Amino acid sequence: MRQTAKLLSIFLLSLSVATSACSDDETGGANNTTNNSLADVAPDSGGADVGVDASDTGDDVTDAEDDTEDDTGADSDNDGYPDDQDAFPEDPNEWSDTDGDGTGDNSDACPANPNGQVDSDSDGTCDAEDAFPDDPSEQLDTDGDGTGNNADDDDDGDGLSDAEELDWGTDCLRSNPLAADTDGDGVDDPDDPYPFEPFPEFVLRQNDQQTIDLFLSNRDGTFQAPAQIGAPITHAGNTLAYGLFSIGDFDANGEIDFIAHSSRLTDGNPTRNFYFFWRDSKADEFQQAHIGTTDEPIYGTVMDANGDHKFDVVRFEYDKPNYISGGRIIVYLNNDGNAFSSCVVGDDPNDGCFFVRMPPIDITSTVDGEWVARLAGQAVNLNPNTDDHDDLTLITYSSGGNAATQVYTLFGNGDGTFGQPQVQFTHNQSASQAPANSTLFADVNNDGTGDVVLGFDDDGKPGEAWTYFGDGTGGFDTSSITAVDLNPTDADETNGSESLGRTGSGRIFDIDFDGNVDLLVGYEHQNYGDPGQTRLYMGNGDGTFGPSHSVIGPVSQHAHRFAIPQRLCPSFQFVTP
Repeated sequence: MRQTAKLLSIFLLSLSVATSACSDDETGGANNTTNNSLADVAPDSGGADVGVDASDTGDDVTDAEDDTEDDTGADSDNDGYPDDQDAFPEDPNEWSDTDGDGTGDNSDACPANPNGQVDSDSDGTCDAEDAFPDDPSEQLDTDGDGTGNNADDDDDGDGLSDAEELDWGTDCLRSNPLAADTDGDGVDDPDDPYPFEPFPEFVLRQNDQQTIDLFLSNRDGTFQAPAQIGAPITHAGNTLAYGLFSIGDFDANGEIDFIAHSSRLTDGNPTRNFYFFWRDSKADEFQQAHIGTTDEPIYGTVMDANGDHKFDVVRFEYDKPNYISGGRIIVYLNNDGNAFSSCVVGDDPNDGCFFVRMPPIDITSTVDGEWVARLAGQAVNLNPNTDDHDDLTLITYSSGGNAATQVYTLFGNGDGTFGQPQVQFTHNQSASQAPANSTLFADVNNDGTGDVVLGFDDDGKPGEAWTYFGDGTGGFDTSSITAVDLNPTDADETNGSESLGRTGSGRIFDIDFDGNVDLLVGYEHQNYGDPGQTRLYMGNGDGTFGPSHSVIGPVSQHAHRFAIPQRLCPSFQFVTP
């Protein structure tokens, strides 16, 4: 009976195929055009559709495919996964082993970890990866202090709270709360002005080749030999030089970059090229972009003038046919400046320029009739009990002799504008010191309060500078100490009557990261007009520097024309104790 049924099935199948073939033949062998699911996939041959499933109800699966499924689709444990796709073909409760440890994913508490299968506290973290395997509320202890990251407000133990690192903390920068040294450069985030920058800091200086000398810091008070950067610039057949550098992080990516200008394109014309430089993969190689031209140099005090945590530039512009007859403070706000900025400076943020120019602040009433007026190169908040805005410091003196120096503050409004200058105190009142050719702000004695360093002239006591300590209330102790003396022997220049010591190039930065700010200054140590030295005096942490010094690079006619890194904001504030 079973054999008879089998023969009958074969006969009926044969009859069905023959009928199908006959049907095609009746149409002259044409391809199947009937509106059904058995669409032809190739021209008919011998009347039968090639590749068409003629044995079932139109499931679009070929006979060959049906045969394959019948042979390979076995599911021994009936778990819905064919044996050839089932890591456990005899276990209906398992079919996958992601980590290949022999334990099925459904039973493995750590399916992605081949070294563990247990999660004792059921917190979703395998015991092998859990610093607290019996505490479901904790999994990590980044700094190894015994307190889990969820309860620890300083996960990496670097002295900055997690909130500070994520939201512009006391270091004025964002950094990784899970890494004490975010960029892995050997300097912990609280001491690193650029915690996302793995390459060392540097000093830039003009050179005789019309390019830029790059001095990479060894972070111990010494520097590597200069490397030349900057593509040669020519205009109308003339070679131009680079200058007016400002080092910071202008594109706000956490890494050091800088802006630079060319010399004037033509004599008597204020127009200069403007460039943006950044590093990609090597410490001594920079990419550069020519942003455009500008008739106004974007150079001066680097600071955050409007509280948006970006590097802005503040310039003091004055009229001086002889004595100063007018002066203005011009603020250039960073407009998300980067290599793709379409122009240098504009009045509207929508222009897409690197900087936006704020309306000038006229301070003619303060500087009119003065011989010298200049801004300090750094900004500091002098009234933190009132606001959190950085302020500007301006000095003036009235003659080219041993004149008294007036020290002013322009209080910031936090929106890129400043009030009119207000007198703080008078330096060299009794002509027993020297005028302030350099004006520096920093916490030079590590008490958390800003101090001012004034001096470096060739009148009075040539080459000497004095420190005035902040009193913590927004003012100063007007008794001063000698900060450093560039010319301790008061030697005269060889062929003249003036003593050496005049420089306006003083800059302050913690070069060796020992916690004490250091002094860099360009100094013509033999004769005015001769090649000079770019000197480094290490800070002593008590308001003094040196007295010994080192020299950065060879002597140069451009010893004064250098730039050092700037932090987004100083690491000090004027605060009430």
